[in-house]
Amino acid sequence: METRANYFLVGSFVLAILAGLVVFIVWLTEAQLDKSYANYRILFSGSVTGLKVGNPVRYRGVPVGSVTSIRIDPENVEQIEVVIEVPNDTPVRTDTEASLEMQGITGVAYVQLSGGSQNAQPLKSSGGKKMPTIPSKASGLSQIIESAPELINRVIGLVERASNILSEQNQAAISETLANINQVSGAVAGRSDQIESIIVDADATVAEMRGAMTALRQLTESLNGRFNEVAGNVDQTMAAARPTP
Repeated sequence: METRANYFLVGSFVLAILAGLVVFIVWLTEAQLDKSYANYRILFSGSVTGLKVGNPVRYRGVPVGSVTSIRIDPENVEQIEVVIEVPNDTPVRTDTEASLEMQGITGVAYVQLSGGSQNAQPLKSSGGKKMPTIPSKASGLSQIIESAPELINRVIGLVERASNILSEQNQAAISETLANINQVSGAVAGRSDQIESIIVDADATVAEMRGAMTALRQLTESLNGRFNEVAGNVDQTMAAARPTP
């Protein structure tokens, strides 16, 4: 009896787990059926290297869907048609733009949806197309890749200029200039005593000139005083010599 009771408990536990699993699957299925999706097509004029079916679609960085199809546009072989699937409540507007971005330099490629103002109208299909078309724009990474040849050419030009500067002729001229500077420096260092003596003599000469200028200034002031005194005496003499009317 005890063994049968244990079997009954184990069987009941297993049946409960199976019932819970069935209920979860039914709930998940209903949730997926209740959630409707919309498809949009994007036409890229550049390369879509790294993008695969199933890669994520993000709206301003928020995951919202996935890539469902990638092919060459049958109407224009210069473009790549990418089809994405996102929930219906994703705010894809008439001013929404799509770009191909990368998670890091070597990461997974994904489609980035940006733009989309609050007052813009929802994007709808036109021109007899089954799906609305989201305009594409160049990503920051593609712009860097496109400008890479120009950057490489500039680097090559700088390297060539550096090579010209470091040519054998310029190196010889620089070496000769450094040798002349070294020679002049050695000559100056060898006559440092004479240069010091010249500087001392120059200082003494300047001091003597300052003293002479001071004496000359004092002499000039003394002569001015004497001149004023003599002029006063002459005026007095002339006044005394005038006849009294």
